[in-house]
Amino acid sequence: MKRLRIRHYLLALFLLCFITYASSFINQFVWDDEQFIYKNEFVKNFDVEKIFTTDTIAGAGETSNYYRPLTTLSFAIDHAIWGLNPFGFHLTNTSLHAGAGLLLFLILIRLKIKRSTSFIISSLFLVHPLQTEAVTYMNSRGDSQYTFFLFLGLYAFLQFLNIHIKSLTSRINWGFLAWFCYLFSILSKEIGIAGIGLYFLVTVYDQWQNYVHNSATTSPNILVFIRQQLWQSWGWFALYLTVPITIFYLILRSTVLNFTGSLNLYQGSEYGSSLFLRLMTFFKVWQHYIGLLLFPHGLHMDRNVSIVMTPLNTAFISGLFLMISVTIFGFYLWRKHNSLQLLFGWAWFLGMLVPVSGVIPINGIMYEHWLYVPQIGFWLSLAALFDYLKRYIHVKFLDIKVFQISKIKISVFQLLISIVIVSFCALTIRQNYYWSTPIRLYTYLIQYTQTARIYNNLAMAYAEADQPEQAIVMYQKSLTISDSYPQTYHNLANTSTSVGDTDNAEKYYLQALKLSPNFYWSRLKLSQLYADKAQYDQAIVHMTYLSQQFPGDATIQDELMQLKILSQESTK
Repeated sequence: MKRLRIRHYLLALFLLCFITYASSFINQFVWDDEQFIYKNEFVKNFDVEKIFTTDTIAGAGETSNYYRPLTTLSFAIDHAIWGLNPFGFHLTNTSLHAGAGLLLFLILIRLKIKRSTSFIISSLFLVHPLQTEAVTYMNSRGDSQYTFFLFLGLYAFLQFLNIHIKSLTSRINWGFLAWFCYLFSILSKEIGIAGIGLYFLVTVYDQWQNYVHNSATTSPNILVFIRQQLWQSWGWFALYLTVPITIFYLILRSTVLNFTGSLNLYQGSEYGSSLFLRLMTFFKVWQHYIGLLLFPHGLHMDRNVSIVMTPLNTAFISGLFLMISVTIFGFYLWRKHNSLQLLFGWAWFLGMLVPVSGVIPINGIMYEHWLYVPQIGFWLSLAALFDYLKRYIHVKFLDIKVFQISKIKISVFQLLISIVIVSFCALTIRQNYYWSTPIRLYTYLIQYTQTARIYNNLAMAYAEADQPEQAIVMYQKSLTISDSYPQTYHNLANTSTSVGDTDNAEKYYLQALKLSPNFYWSRLKLSQLYADKAQYDQAIVHMTYLSQQFPGDATIQDELMQLKILSQESTK
């Protein structure tokens, strides 16, 4: 049978990705798309200077410690082309995801991993339901965009290391492309900085494969081999190009680009103050990740994870045991069978999870989209394990031919993996459906996690859909769970006003201001409510507060003057 060419594999991967995600192209804006896209003035005005000098949601009038200028710039480009038509944003998201998958296939081929294995891993990367959160959710573009640049950089770097490229100019061009792509990856999403470890890991594996291919001698000591690679092929590139940009980026992010003054979002909590607790909890979390990779059921955002408080916790013990066991078996395969793939994949999986492991307490403990790149390492390890079973344990039944299509004979293994990929495609299409509208998404999420935030978001979705009665019910459920968010009281007051319940609206605005006296919008709305009820003195009190808080706001000054005039006229 004629061997399939690389372009055939690439075409198949491209079609597989777009068929899987085509149903998402009609999905609406959801979750935090408001802050990051459709109410972000820097995106709508294509303000490149602000995009690169402020935090990511500053254009929506909010503050965060996100700094993803290239991702925000891509939103601005989409807005310039498509306006606020979600189709264009979804097209870009899926294109970046497909591009990352195609580059992954080329990287694996370049690392001398079998084409069939490379195709399966790339297919799993493209269609796994866990990827829905990173692809269908528009604001999560940072994952696919940073990965696209990271993989393009890795491929360029492998070309830079390619001993068959004799032209010095070509080698230098590949090297600088790798450097720029690494920089673009970081500027797309902060986690791109972990790419420096992946560059090193891929270099060691590539050079090891070259060594095994060209040498008939026994394997060298792995530590000696790594030290040689640091000095010979990796060292000068990292020293003069990649490491300085990493150091410079870290300095900027901890100083002028640290917009909140701290990277610790759990200040004052035991979890935030104890690295040991965070790492023990990570041993529990990464086992959950493996479970979701193998059995992607009940996928949802905003997961609640209980903190591991003691090393005697069974989740910590099992995680530690599993990690050590896989590592030892990986060394066994390397020493006995000259195969480094399991260790390579295991290091990829755990290494790319390090930035979200709790080493730095960032914006959560567990999110599905954090597996976007790490899962590749897991599939590589699993493929190495299957290869070992087939070769050395003689599991022959996997190679039994079950039927034939034209001249292609289908084995048990090929049939099983085809069923898995098709099943994952179907599950992803179902997830696309859940993400299609805000009401549908939040109603789905409530099945798994009932938080004040999700009820508030569902209430806002009902309000925007002109269903105020349902919105009020959801706001009240949100407040039952937690009454510490002034935004919820403010939103409930707005909806109460829309149905003519001004008495309750007044009460809710006052409660929002009790929680946050400087809440601009609640004070403004309350002043307008009093004015509509001809209670001008009270309206003037709140508008005066705003005029003192925002002395340069001409609109506030004009409204205050109008209120004073109306108050004088009402007393005549």
